[in-house]
Amino acid sequence: MSVIITVETSNGDDEIRLSIAQFLHERFGDGIKNCCIFLPTVSFDVKAPDKSWVAKIQAKFPGALVKVTEEN
Repeated sequence: MSVIITVETSNGDDEIRLSIAQFLHERFGDGIKNCCIFLPTVSFDVKAPDKSWVAKIQAKFPGALVKVTEEN
């Protein structure tokens, strides 16, 4: 069952935001469904295969808000 995961950061550091974007692109590619930029906040919605990705993303980016927003 796939899920939509929202990853949001308000970190003002461009390097952190770019690192999150790059990580999500490498893991999910076309699975990135949405990107909202209201600096300093950046939010990404990605289609992931399961909820286990929440913990993986949180471990990689501990300052980011990561949550499941929709289950398919």
